[in-house]
Amino acid sequence: SVDVAGSDLAADTEFDVVVTSSDAAGNIVDSTGTSTHTLDEAAPSLDITSNPTTLGANESATITFTFSEQVTGFDASDIAVTGGVLTGLTQDANNPNIWTATFIANGTAAISITVANASYSDFAGNAGNGDSATINNTPVANTNSYTVNEDQVLIGNVLTNDADVDGNTLLVQSFVINGQTYLAGSDVVIANQGTLQLNANGTFTFTPETNWSGTLPTVTYTISDGKGGTSSATFNIAVTAIADAATLQVADVTSTQVGATTITTGANGTQSGSGLSQASLEQALGLASGFLDSFAAPAGVLNDPGNIDAIDGNFTSSTVNLNAGMSVGFNWGFINGENLVTEIQQGYNDFILVIITAPDGTKTTQLISSSEFLGAAVNGNGTFNFTATQDGQYQFDWVIINGRDDGKDSRLNLSAPTITVDGVTYGDMVNLTINAAVVDASESLLITITGVPGNALLTAGIKNADGSWTLTPEQLEGLSLLTPVGFNGQLSLTVTATTTDGASTTSVSDTFTVDLSQTSNTVSSGNDTSQTITGSDAGDIIMAYGGNDIVNSGAGNDVIYGGLGNDTINAGSGNDVLFGGFGNDTLTGGTGADVFAWQLGDQGTGAAAVDVIKDFNTAQGDVIDLRDLLQGENSDNITDYLSFSISGGNTTINIKHTGAGNITQQITLEGVDLSSFGTDTQAIIDSLINSGHLKIDG
Repeated sequence: SVDVAGSDLAADTEFDVVVTSSDAAGNIVDSTGTSTHTLDEAAPSLDITSNPTTLGANESATITFTFSEQVTGFDASDIAVTGGVLTGLTQDANNPNIWTATFIANGTAAISITVANASYSDFAGNAGNGDSATINNTPVANTNSYTVNEDQVLIGNVLTNDADVDGNTLLVQSFVINGQTYLAGSDVVIANQGTLQLNANGTFTFTPETNWSGTLPTVTYTISDGKGGTSSATFNIAVTAIADAATLQVADVTSTQVGATTITTGANGTQSGSGLSQASLEQALGLASGFLDSFAAPAGVLNDPGNIDAIDGNFTSSTVNLNAGMSVGFNWGFINGENLVTEIQQGYNDFILVIITAPDGTKTTQLISSSEFLGAAVNGNGTFNFTATQDGQYQFDWVIINGRDDGKDSRLNLSAPTITVDGVTYGDMVNLTINAAVVDASESLLITITGVPGNALLTAGIKNADGSWTLTPEQLEGLSLLTPVGFNGQLSLTVTATTTDGASTTSVSDTFTVDLSQTSNTVSSGNDTSQTITGSDAGDIIMAYGGNDIVNSGAGNDVIYGGLGNDTINAGSGNDVLFGGFGNDTLTGGTGADVFAWQLGDQGTGAAAVDVIKDFNTAQGDVIDLRDLLQGENSDNITDYLSFSISGGNTTINIKHTGAGNITQQITLEGVDLSSFGTDTQAIIDSLINSGHLKIDG
């Protein structure tokens, strides 16, 4: 070896070396060689890599440190780490330039692995260059749960609680519902539940189906940080049931009932002169000719052999709403005008009977009392009770008849009817118009009615301890109020409809008035002839009987029967009930809530009867009552019975009283266009019924 001075090696150079040697003989030999020297001044370099390049919390990666040459002085202390832990630094046994270690991310901070400059050197003593590597943290998507009320739109953002410790911008890539994958931005219809849109920026809109409540199928969404990191989470939407307010419609009710009345066999309510002829009575009552002579009054104190020989008389009518099983009662008093035994035994026999017309039009007749039953100049009294076998409106026609002659007249005093249910007696039965329904079929509905007097009765429902009544919607159909005996005046009833949907309840209330009155005065001037009849300012019952009459009832709550003929009825002020009767009648209700009523037998027999209402006014509470006239009708088949024609601002109601065949009755409403109530016949009828302006059975 040859030592060369260090100063000579300070740069790249070439050396010539001459070696001189001699042998034993002293011969000298020179050998010359050349050596090239290169100076190592290059710094070693480092490349740090990770596999994989994205990590989630507690996930690991292999970190590789690749040096450009073999180095010295490198160990774990030279490595700066954030966002996790580096362990197991090992030099590759086959390639000393490569070192590996394991990194486990903590998921809470940005990840960096750094070796600083001059942390190591090569064997020439050159200080090494450092390097740094970053590893992408996986973003963290977190579960979201949202709640929204029924029928409300939910708007939110699923990224609100998602995180990326590296601060990368997160975007929604896709989402999955019911196993189906959709790209961000898609509108997805979930059958019968609603529509969901989830956008790339995380915003979403869920629009539930009307009235739907419940839990939406779980939505799984996937987010990306744009650096290769993705994460998935679920979000859930629950729609809270909110009870919708029910539809509630009530109508004020007026009821003018026939009160106590008196009729005689004589003229104009007196016990002298002639009453209605037998033929007129039978026609007015819808009886076959000769019917009143067709039976024998039972013997009593005296005996009149053979059938009754009807001459003349009068009648008074009263309509009563009954349900099957209810009983109606009338107190009656018979003032017997026949005062000679011999005459009674020869057929001069006065009597009273009642003709009962059921809702289906069938008639039954019951003899109440007679001169022969009581004896000469003997008066009688009693109570007539009748138990209904059908639901609906019954008519009771009380008839007093002169037998054989009209020389001696008798009188009938009759009380207002009362109704008995389960042993308790009431005054009138008034139909109530209450319509309530849910708007969401999944909800339940209960009806509460307050204001019902303690001595009154509803025909359905449960009476509560506080005096209120609870009913189901089904019990509202045909609901009636049985009023206290003798009550006249107004009742204020409040109806509350409460809907329930899950734990949610919503109530809506409305109040209506029941206006009750009875006639207190009998106007007895009607007879077979055409005449003008004038009432009082009290509550009158007026029987016009035969002839083309003009009736001016005046003030008060009146009940007016036009009877036979083409009558003109002017009811004046008050809550009146107008029965035009058989013939073509002109009806004016005047002010107040008036009822225009038609009975079976009022219809035409050849051509249709044509009646005119001059002032039908729904704003005043006027009502058209066809319950007695129509036979077999209900809300499902009512268009078989009624149709409408509108012309010149007038509406004509065309009626087939049996639901088939030709039109038998027409009612023209002057100055009234019912098209405002609906676009077709069914809609008009439904609107009139629901608002209480049309009464039918069923």
